[in-house]
Amino acid sequence: MLGKVLFSRIFTRFTKLFIAITVLHLIFLVHFFRSYGISKGSSISLPVSYNNELDKEAQETLVSKTKERFSKVEENPDRFWLTRTELVHTNVEVPINRYINPSAEDAWDKTNELFYDPRFILSIYLNELKHSLDTSKERPTLPFSWADWIDLTKLNDELSKPMEERMDCDVLRLNTKKKPDTSYFCLNNAELTDDMIQELGFTRREQLPGFVIFQHSTHSHKPFNDFRVLEAKSYALTFLPKPLKVMILTGNNDNGFYEFLVDPNSNGRLATTNMVSKYLQNNNIVDNGAEDYSVTFDHIREYRELIKSHPPSTVSVHHEPVNSFDTIEENKSKNQSTNIVLDRSMFRYSKDQVVDQIHEYESKSATGLSPEEYQYFMGLKMFNDCSAQGDEIRHFKTATIRTDDDKNVDNDNGWHYDWRFFNGALNYDRRGWSKAEMSERTRIILERMIRTWYMFSRKTGIISWIMHGTLLSWYWNGLIFPYDIDIDIQMPVSELIRLAKHYNQTLVVENPEEGYGKYLIDVGTFVHDRDITDLNYIDARFVDVDSGIYIDFTGLSTSKANPPTEYSNTEYTNISKPLNDDTVDIYNDRRKHFYVFDEISPLRYSMLSGSPVLIPNGILTRLKFEYAVGLESMEFNDWFFVPVLRLWLHKNQLIKHLYPNMKESFYKNIDNSKIMKAITSLSKDEIASLLDDDAILTEYYLTRNLTTLHAWERYYLFGIVDNHVPEIKNHENPKDSYNQLTAKFKPIYPIRKNLFEFEHFDRLHHHIADTF
Repeated sequence: MLGKVLFSRIFTRFTKLFIAITVLHLIFLVHFFRSYGISKGSSISLPVSYNNELDKEAQETLVSKTKERFSKVEENPDRFWLTRTELVHTNVEVPINRYINPSAEDAWDKTNELFYDPRFILSIYLNELKHSLDTSKERPTLPFSWADWIDLTKLNDELSKPMEERMDCDVLRLNTKKKPDTSYFCLNNAELTDDMIQELGFTRREQLPGFVIFQHSTHSHKPFNDFRVLEAKSYALTFLPKPLKVMILTGNNDNGFYEFLVDPNSNGRLATTNMVSKYLQNNNIVDNGAEDYSVTFDHIREYRELIKSHPPSTVSVHHEPVNSFDTIEENKSKNQSTNIVLDRSMFRYSKDQVVDQIHEYESKSATGLSPEEYQYFMGLKMFNDCSAQGDEIRHFKTATIRTDDDKNVDNDNGWHYDWRFFNGALNYDRRGWSKAEMSERTRIILERMIRTWYMFSRKTGIISWIMHGTLLSWYWNGLIFPYDIDIDIQMPVSELIRLAKHYNQTLVVENPEEGYGKYLIDVGTFVHDRDITDLNYIDARFVDVDSGIYIDFTGLSTSKANPPTEYSNTEYTNISKPLNDDTVDIYNDRRKHFYVFDEISPLRYSMLSGSPVLIPNGILTRLKFEYAVGLESMEFNDWFFVPVLRLWLHKNQLIKHLYPNMKESFYKNIDNSKIMKAITSLSKDEIASLLDDDAILTEYYLTRNLTTLHAWERYYLFGIVDNHVPEIKNHENPKDSYNQLTAKFKPIYPIRKNLFEFEHFDRLHHHIADTF
């Protein structure tokens, strides 16, 4: 009897203790998930995409086949050439007589032909920077021509023709929708005066095409793709304004860069300057007199000599608060939080501040303004004048193109490209290019672009975070969607103004040891107005000058704008404020998106496609509000998320392995629900078949480590267990481990090849055949 009583008491105490521990554990989890993205009482149903268990045999197959296939990748670099992303073709041999001998018949300053090679141009400018810094610590001012920095050689076909046979503005008119009068954006070559030709930096009119574009045609006047490309090239050759300065980024782990101002009075191409002759002199290279004498240029050698002789500059032309990214690096080393806590004042900007700034710059102008200050001052005045007249002008213009074109296979209307640098729609049917090659080119452009933006912001301290579709893409697997070309980034209005003050019209050049990417920072004139608009709701862009693709930036601030009704009393948001009240802490962009402070701050340190990024605090609630279906659906436009690989793969690519005996003509008859069921219950044979596909294996090889890191991140932030990462199931102490995880976030070498080598060497040598 006593034993039963003692047992009963012990059992009761044990039960109470168990309940107490359980309650404490639940309290901790509620607190943890509230802190890391899931609010108390949230009814968000988490996606089940990671909760599909593989049976033991299939799991063992995945592990063994992955190890075996990855070994095959590393043993066959020629077959799996896309996995080798380091620079290879860094030397270029250039016939030097064409630059230094003005009497040569084919001298570049006289010929009609255009020449482009980024390795050559970087070699010349890096060498010039080194020797300029030898004699002065000031930022050098150097000549600049877009003809040297972007590829305009598509004009060579026209430039090689006799003048009377060249395309003129009327040919453009006939190939433009509505056949408009082109005189408002196009001049025929014969209409140019000799003085105009000289001012544009040329000696003869034969060096210009038969049509000269001097401004954008309206968005409703859409030419065919190929003609829009020629318009962009003609504009870049002639009337495209030069950047204010050029910033060349350096290594991943420092805050440095090299910078030079662009000479506003020099329109000449490199061929018309003495920079090539100075390069030869600096390197003790003597012309041997032969007509075909060539010199080998190696921009990597020039870059390393520059680094050795002159350490990169840091942000010294202006004084700003402590770089938050330095704090992140310091906290990573201490296993402390890498969150960035924003200040509410960063979201406040009034029109009174515009007037105050104008007065400030007017008082400073007597003693002289720096080029950045003068440009910003002129922008303030233009904005103020337009606002006084109620005349807001569209700043950004796109490369709208015709869709009634058999080669425009995606019916791309051109809205995602900056017209000045348009180089063809991404999926436009190009002769000699497979669809797989076009897809790889797109991934290169997008991933290199966001990587370079991060490197720029890391070095300058500009704070921004990914949002909208880009954040949704990050949520799934930490990569950029393979079917989306939009990248959306937000920043507080204070950072937007700082970007405008110090970096507007800066050409940012990728780290020369990693590639040849070049990106123009373009901040709109009307960033000082924070109310809703239909014209200029995009505040700034980071434009890839080799393709015209860009990152959209929107600033967030308080304003008198009122949230739409869909923000009030919903399951995922409840944002409202007094009418026309700009004093409350509710922030909006200039389009339609509204936020409260806690949805944004603190920002979290994360990774996207191998590049560190910042993400906002309220992730799930915001994504659920904007993308209720996209947050949970594993299919979009015939692309499927395959949990076992953590990759989005195309329907046809999957059918080939799920139904190997099916004829391709029957693919379209397969219901998507069958594919959905199949990819969440793959057999060992189907897993093996997927990993036997070179294209899938290559992508898995490039991304597996990144998506595994992201799987851990999803677990820490949202409690989502990826059953294909077995170690997650038995893991404990998530908060400390989350700090340890973010300490691993750092820029890695690009996971994609650089665009120049892909287009000019690797694709031509290897070719990627279409697999679906």
